[in-house]
Amino acid sequence: MNLKAAARQLEVHYQTAYKWVRSGELTAVRVSGRYEVSESAIERFLAGRRAVASTAEVPPPSRPGCELSREDVLEELEAMAADPIVTASAVQNLAARRGVDVLGDLCLVVRMDSDGRRVQVAVDHPEPDRAAFVAAALETRGGQRTYGSGSMAEKAYETGKAIRIPHIPQDQLRESIDPELLQYLPSYSICSLLSAPIAAGPYAMGFVAFVRDTPAHPYTAADEEFAVRFGIRIGSLFETERQIKAAWQLRRVASDAVRAQIATCSRPEPPTADELQQMLQDHPTTMALPLAVLDAHCRIVTVNDTFAKTTGYPLSAVTGKPVESFTHPDTVADERVSFERLLSGEVDYLDVHGRKLLADGTHLDYASHRVAVRRPDETLHCIISVLRPLHTRLEHSDQARPTITN
Repeated sequence: MNLKAAARQLEVHYQTAYKWVRSGELTAVRVSGRYEVSESAIERFLAGRRAVASTAEVPPPSRPGCELSREDVLEELEAMAADPIVTASAVQNLAARRGVDVLGDLCLVVRMDSDGRRVQVAVDHPEPDRAAFVAAALETRGGQRTYGSGSMAEKAYETGKAIRIPHIPQDQLRESIDPELLQYLPSYSICSLLSAPIAAGPYAMGFVAFVRDTPAHPYTAADEEFAVRFGIRIGSLFETERQIKAAWQLRRVASDAVRAQIATCSRPEPPTADELQQMLQDHPTTMALPLAVLDAHCRIVTVNDTFAKTTGYPLSAVTGKPVESFTHPDTVADERVSFERLLSGEVDYLDVHGRKLLADGTHLDYASHRVAVRRPDETLHCIISVLRPLHTRLEHSDQARPTITN
């Protein structure tokens, strides 16, 4: 018989039977480019499966060993906030993979838009065919219900609270699945569900969900606590992506405005505070991040209001001062090196990390997105620096208090 017929006899999906053939568990012979499976091969395969089941319960293959602990994963995502470029898709893919590594079985990371529609989905599972099926089912259904756990998992996004269902009633599960997908439930079982909101502060941006393939390992309160922290960390990285885009936009708008001023004005000095405000008045959203303009000697020429509010220093306190005056001693050497790269002409754009001294005696860890603006003769006109506070060391939030369904 061909492989499709063998899959029907074994009561599994074709892809599952194909996986068994590829792994050597199910014997098949290629005839004219197709797999043929004998009745003897099926009998031997089933006998082997019965023998294994009768000796001991085999741990589900969806919980492989992983050297990373849950705290390691949270710290890995925390470190990602300091990356010069962060995108939501990269965050989702990494989070889904790490979610499988330390919790499993299947991990689903969903980003939603302001209207509550799915924007982007990342799915991972130790068995690639299962991850591929769920991803395909989600894509096929578009913005409609999620396969299997749909309305259950999305409640975490809708309510802002974690959802844990240790044992999903299968009749309830069948009711939540679209009729077109019911036929696949035997091959892609769902026995336990855990879902937590992805949020930054009070704003929900999506949800992260975990699904158990077997009933023997229901999700626990400790799993739920991790999922909540996991969702908060993912939300922070989504916010980081938004701020990076805003920082790059502000840098581009400000540098274009200064270049336009250079082209129409013979005066060699960088823009004053009033001129800078005038340049950016048509782009109010770009004023959400701190900005400073430095001269060719790295002295502060002017800053925007957001810079003054963030650091606690009014414009009068920083004008004409070397930027090092407000740099934490631990990072002064690195600052000199980074500015030298801009001053020398090695690069015109530079993204760096630093630590700034604030007026109240504390300090701020930040990413600085800088651009060197040059005159037509390549003489340095000014350096524009946009600061982006780094989102690190988030604590457990009350935002995602659990809702447990037994």
